[in-house]
Amino acid sequence: METIAVLGLGDHRSPRRDILKLLSVLLTTEMKPDEKKEILERDFAIPMTVEMKKEADTMCTYGQAILEEGIEIGEEKCRGKERRQLLMNMLKNGMPVEQAAAWTNVPVEYVRKLADEIRK
Repeated sequence: METIAVLGLGDHRSPRRDILKLLSVLLTTEMKPDEKKEILERDFAIPMTVEMKKEADTMCTYGQAILEEGIEIGEEKCRGKERRQLLMNMLKNGMPVEQAAAWTNVPVEYVRKLADEIRK
């Protein structure tokens, strides 16, 4: 069984000093790692030992990775919408289903469903 938790981290610039601020500082993509380490030392009394610096660097890269994955997902959705619109235009202009599928590298079944939508 899998459990998913969603946290509203709020603003990393907030004056509060709780676990949500700590996570917000670690995961934000708006700060450089050195700035994050400074806040961890100053606001949370976390000494930046060699080991802690490595851990902080790892956590800092998680925020960037999450951002990049979100961008990638958004771009893929956009490409899917654009591909759908292109197919709809091809079909509306009389292109055969099989040819539209071949030109866009999309399964014929999907293009047939779009053709059915146009006919309705």
